[in-house]
Amino acid sequence: GEWSNDKLHGDGTMIYSDGVKYEGEWKNNERHGYGTLTHPDGRKYEGEFEKGKIAGK
Repeated sequence: GEWSNDKLHGDGTMIYSDGVKYEGEWKNNERHGYGTLTHPDGRKYEGEFEKGKIAGK
């Protein structure tokens, strides 16, 4: 992914230790903007994220 000031910023992919995968936009080390969150069991959310969380939640 992309970096700015030693933080994830721009487009990138992260695979977490629990197997969850996030592909999308980052801002200041947080999921922010459009992205896809995929769980190991196949559940998927595709949409907007804001300050690390699903927008509106």
